[in-house]
Amino acid sequence: MERNKCCCVVFALRAKTTQQQVLPSFLKDFSKFRITESMKSVKTIIRQYDKVILKTREEATIVEIYEHGVTYEADIRDGDDYRTELICQDDILSLRDQ
Repeated sequence: MERNKCCCVVFALRAKTTQQQVLPSFLKDFSKFRITESMKSVKTIIRQYDKVILKTREEATIVEIYEHGVTYEADIRDGDDYRTELICQDDILSLRDQ
């Protein structure tokens, strides 16, 4: 009887359960998702007079910050002229390289 217990323990130590086989793959994919989502949630810090590119591909200069990460007043380049508009963080595609 002791011999059977020993074999079962050895087999159990060597055999992988379904959870052990699937979990590493799941965790790898989940960590990629977490990294991607965390990158989306990180908001770029915008300062006054930064030049930004809007999602409409227009260039704008931040002239007033009403609430960091939420709303700004921007001068948007419109040909040779500028127009002033209130924009949201979601309207900004990226900071323009200085």
